[in-house]
Amino acid sequence: MLAADFNPDICTPERLACWCSYWGEVQSRPLYQQEYSANDTAYIEMLEGLSAEIIAEGGYGLDAVRTARVLRVTSEGLWNDMLSMNAPYTREEALKTLFALAAVFFPRHFSPEGPLTKACSRAGGWGNARLNRAPESCCARSRRCDRHSPCR
Repeated sequence: MLAADFNPDICTPERLACWCSYWGEVQSRPLYQQEYSANDTAYIEMLEGLSAEIIAEGGYGLDAVRTARVLRVTSEGLWNDMLSMNAPYTREEALKTLFALAAVFFPRHFSPEGPLTKACSRAGGWGNARLNRAPESCCARSRRCDRHSPCR
């Protein structure tokens, strides 16, 4: 799931620019909330649930809601960085940055290179397996999905 935001079909300069401008336009905010708030809620709940699972499995003693929030806002911040920097880093570097954060929270499950365990890379989990699924796999957060994005 973490890697899905940096899928090369989704994470392109054009789409990053579209989404960042869409998020930032005050007049578009009501439209965005009307069209995507249910999807954002589903995505957040899924990320919180996966966080809770891995926290329980690893005995990490973290708050799942806050941990999921930090992972989510870091992913979105990386998108913003990739758009706004004069010399942006690559998608691969952004993903490694996100994995480095996951490794801080879940050191027995992640390294800065990615998931360390099969549990983290199973389909529906945290790793790269989601990238091998059809584009619909990201529909829980339709703003990142080809089919539903206003940035197609």
